[in-house]
Amino acid sequence: MKIAIAVIAFILVIGLVAGAYFAFGPKTIEGSKSVTVIFTDNSGVPDTYVIDTDALYLAGAMTQAGLKYETKDTYVTAINGITADYDKDKSYWAFYVNDEYCNYGIFEQPVKDGDIFRIEYTIYEG
Repeated sequence: MKIAIAVIAFILVIGLVAGAYFAFGPKTIEGSKSVTVIFTDNSGVPDTYVIDTDALYLAGAMTQAGLKYETKDTYVTAINGITADYDKDKSYWAFYVNDEYCNYGIFEQPVKDGDIFRIEYTIYEG
């Protein structure tokens, strides 16, 4: 009996978490959008890509802009062959949308018409 109650409680909690994510999580917009992707690698020189895309998430827009990325789980480790390794030298890829730090990873960050994404090779100074 106690196990059955625990299983039911677990299922309810999972359902509540999933419901909260779908209710309050990132919203995507279908259709064509024009976005800007500004990519700055470890040289500090930015490259700007203005693209028309049907991508729902930043990962798709990055691919369309010609940026090749590598990930470990959902963490971006390298872009265009340049690796950011926090454990080695405190470097990481910082992602911004419309001058605000992205709250989601590239596979969850929605793409909306007019968005400006900045992707910057960054070394933690703290």
